[in-house]
Amino acid sequence: MRQAVAAVVLALGMTALPETAGPSLGADPANFNKLYSEAQVKNDVEFFKAIIADDFKFIQNDQKTTFNKAQWLEFIGKADYKSRTITQDQVEQHGNIVIATAFSDIYYKSRPTGLRQVQMRIYQLGNDKVWRQISQRTISEVPLPAPTTN
Repeated sequence: MRQAVAAVVLALGMTALPETAGPSLGADPANFNKLYSEAQVKNDVEFFKAIIADDFKFIQNDQKTTFNKAQWLEFIGKADYKSRTITQDQVEQHGNIVIATAFSDIYYKSRPTGLRQVQMRIYQLGNDKVWRQISQRTISEVPLPAPTTN
């Protein structure tokens, strides 16, 4: 009798509450940088909490400015991006590692000019089959003029 009750409780428990997926990069590495840039413009800290590894490290092109996960989440929450347009995206997959290099034109709400940035992001597929960002490097950064309006 106990086994029958346990089986019913287990079956009800498995069907009563559907699982809800949180933010993720998905399964297609070709989309990782696009999703990343969209989340940056939206200041989507919850997305970044979910997709950034706990031992994440980000190094800016000056080789002095670095961010760990907590610092990057704080930065993302305050960022004033107006737009981030990926003009070129190079994606290499090597088993459970993806190296994705985004060439982006970035404009900010607080200033008329922008930046053209090249950033290399490294993603790793964990044992839990979830992709997470483990590292990021800004390779280059050059000024862009203010966008023209017609």
